[in-house]
Amino acid sequence: MRIALIADVHSNAPALEAVVADARAAGADQVFCAGDVVGFGPSAKAVVEQVRTLCQVVVRGNHDEALVEGTDCRCLPALAQLARAAERLARAQLQPTDMAWLRRLPLEEGLYLGGMEVYMVHGSPSDPLHECVTTDTDSEHLRREFMTIDSDYVILGHTHRQMALPGVLPRATIINPGSVGFPMDGDPRAAYTILDTKTGSILPRRVDYDVARAVADAGALPPRERALYSQALTRGSLK
Repeated sequence: MRIALIADVHSNAPALEAVVADARAAGADQVFCAGDVVGFGPSAKAVVEQVRTLCQVVVRGNHDEALVEGTDCRCLPALAQLARAAERLARAQLQPTDMAWLRRLPLEEGLYLGGMEVYMVHGSPSDPLHECVTTDTDSEHLRREFMTIDSDYVILGHTHRQMALPGVLPRATIINPGSVGFPMDGDPRAAYTILDTKTGSILPRRVDYDVARAVADAGALPPRERALYSQALTRGSLK
């Protein structure tokens, strides 16, 4: 089985469409989403509808939580105003059924697929919404954090950076598929990862998409926030 792993779509419809097309061409059988369906971007309705239809498994991200519960998403201070503006747009677009679907998303999910066990969370077991796990995270901390998770693969999101980290945990490989709709690693292309459960291969992928269309979709954002959104999408970073 080939699973397309996505995360951090952030209401970016053109990026999600490009990733879905690429994943289908690459032979993906299923799509799993590690959270943050919404946030930052302008197309919450279109993205929620597609993720609901497309994905077999979705867990909740910090922006999903902030939208439906009115909590602080705790994003970078430089992005706080953009996050709040995007939340206002999302609330204007989404129907009660959409909000109810987001509210029902689990914080974590464990699955058994093709002889492999997969655990998925946006952040970490002890902090499902906000912890950032990166290649620089202390190895001993990671072993303590995931000591109760007996899986072959741990799928995370939140950092907006692709990562495959084998050998740190006794059994599991940690995977972050990267961000579909708001990359922050200096590469503006949409990011996702294919996991082949039959061969064990992990295939990070980057996909060009219509950034100009995504920026045009953000016309309802305030000028300052729209400029920041355009810069982030164009550069793949805030620098």
